[in-house]
Amino acid sequence: MSKDIGENIFDLSSDFMTIGLLSSKVKVLVIGGGRAGFIKAKSFAMRGCKVTVLSLDFDEEFTPLAKKFNIQLIKAPYSSAYIDSYHIVVIALGVGRLIKEIKKACQEKFKLYLDCSDYQLGNLVIPSQASTKNISYTINTRAASPITSQFLMEGIRSYLSNYDDLVDYLGSLRKALKGNEKLKEIMAFTSSEDFNFFFKKGYGDIIIKLFYGDLGL
Repeated sequence: MSKDIGENIFDLSSDFMTIGLLSSKVKVLVIGGGRAGFIKAKSFAMRGCKVTVLSLDFDEEFTPLAKKFNIQLIKAPYSSAYIDSYHIVVIALGVGRLIKEIKKACQEKFKLYLDCSDYQLGNLVIPSQASTKNISYTINTRAASPITSQFLMEGIRSYLSNYDDLVDYLGSLRKALKGNEKLKEIMAFTSSEDFNFFFKKGYGDIIIKLFYGDLGL
């Protein structure tokens, strides 16, 4: 018997990799019209993904959600053919034979899939995600609860917010110096606590000019 490729994929001894998705190009199929399906459909839709929900029945809260985010609701029984057109499949069902059938189809068709009943049984997990003005970040606590993740997210947000203006400035600086032979050196110089100290006092351009001359900024 072949081994389930999702088995132990998120065991604490396993490697874990976070990737970023260009959400407007990602199509997500949520299978299940209950509370778990609603939460995941809302999460993906809020990030800009194209979401479809497949179920025989839908909780009433799906109706306003579908209108707000243009989510397609398909009232029909599951068929493996539905999976073909999607990058990500969310299995938001209880327990039963159907879950195994869906997982098997996802594995055979090389789909990313999330099993809401137990994330360790899928090959995808959605880490907590947040943003400051210019910085997006994620965190996964693996064994800890979502509440713990949110606690940490707020602490990280507070820390990163101190660098928002610097990130904006350095982004503009990089564009302005595109093609300059010293671009890499200057970016390394300015991406430092020492430079940030003077930048916060309004001396960013002066410090760059002092060390690198007039760059025409």
